[in-house]
Amino acid sequence: MSTEKKSYSGSRTQAAYWIFAAVNLLLAGVAAGITIGIKSEVTGCRSALCGDSNRNNQIPASDRPYETEIIEGRDGLFEGLIVYTVLSDSKAGDSLGFEATLYGGGGGKPVTPDGKDEKSAPSGAMMGAKLNCSGASVKCVSNSSEKKPVLRSQDDASWSWTIDTPKAGKAVINLTVTAYLNDTDIVLEEPIPVRQELEIHDAENAFLRFVKPAWKEIVALLTAFGGLGAVLALWQYRRSDRGSGSSGDGDRAERSNSGGAGNESGNATQSARAQPEPTGRPPGDQPPGAADAAGTGAGAP
Repeated sequence: MSTEKKSYSGSRTQAAYWIFAAVNLLLAGVAAGITIGIKSEVTGCRSALCGDSNRNNQIPASDRPYETEIIEGRDGLFEGLIVYTVLSDSKAGDSLGFEATLYGGGGGKPVTPDGKDEKSAPSGAMMGAKLNCSGASVKCVSNSSEKKPVLRSQDDASWSWTIDTPKAGKAVINLTVTAYLNDTDIVLEEPIPVRQELEIHDAENAFLRFVKPAWKEIVALLTAFGGLGAVLALWQYRRSDRGSGSSGDGDRAERSNSGGAGNESGNATQSARAQPEPTGRPPGDQPPGAADAAGTGAGAP
């Protein structure tokens, strides 16, 4: 009886020992797992706080947050130059051509041709250009693709449009240049559009509309031409009058010379008549009445 009691008591002691050991092992495992989890979390937080520079490079681009892509895309932009057409007033029914070229800027500043202007614009990404028309029923028709890459400083891209002006009125044209993130519609940068205003005139009144704002200049020009014509006419008149006066003086001088010559000729004739005709006789041996005849001839007018 006592032997059985001792055996039973020993079995219970061993069972309690094994149960205690198992509980200790379980608690130790739980504690170890908790410790490892906390350590990994702390290590991860430290890595994030310290700014691990290799973390983003190890993540594929397709898995990166779009915020990171936008920041990197903006940092990759650089200043370029947009050269565009300068529009002028037109008449209803005309079709106007509009061109724009974006230069990366690495090849130096291009020479801006006549009839065009320039403005700084972003580049270094997928670039887009739009032409927005409003007013006077104008319509802008694109002749090229909207998006084109200008990724390097030596790159450039061109766009063209046709502007239809069906009727008279005031038109507003806005050129917008936009930098996009890769091939998406996410905008990296978009400066203020280039704005132009133009007046579309009626076709039949185009000349009058041109003359009206410049009437003062036209009147001044006509006045100047009129004054110049008057001066020329006066100069021509005085020149012709001077020529006719010289001709009259010459005629009078010629008549005077002719009259003088006639008088001299008459006097010579009278003198010849007054001389006595030779008779072949001595002076004292004249016939009777010769002296009286000679005196009468000398006194005659």
